[in-house]
Amino acid sequence: MISKIEKRISNGVKINDRVYGSINIDEPVLLELMVSEPLKRLKNINQAGASKYAIAGKTVSRYEHSLGVMILLSILGAAMEAFRKDIVNSIKRVDKEIANFKKDLK
Repeated sequence: MISKIEKRISNGVKINDRVYGSINIDEPVLLELMVSEPLKRLKNINQAGASKYAIAGKTVSRYEHSLGVMILLSILGAAMEAFRKDIVNSIKRVDKEIANFKKDLK
């Protein structure tokens, strides 16, 4: 998924992902995790396992896959937060409409 970490930027890294495009990672915890020894070891393990020998183009490492999952979760998390805010705002709006309707019934 991740073709490579393109370049370090002042407050993080810029990653060029084959699926998600150019992504900036600036969360300190994620940056630290990306350079940790356990995650680095995944760079030499192919995500496809033995099928990489049978199917051409299976070149994604477990490291690249892990970073791709991290990016996807980040995108979904951001989307879910926006969705949550929309739901809360909708509920507040409906509550106000109900309160106004109750006033009209009096």
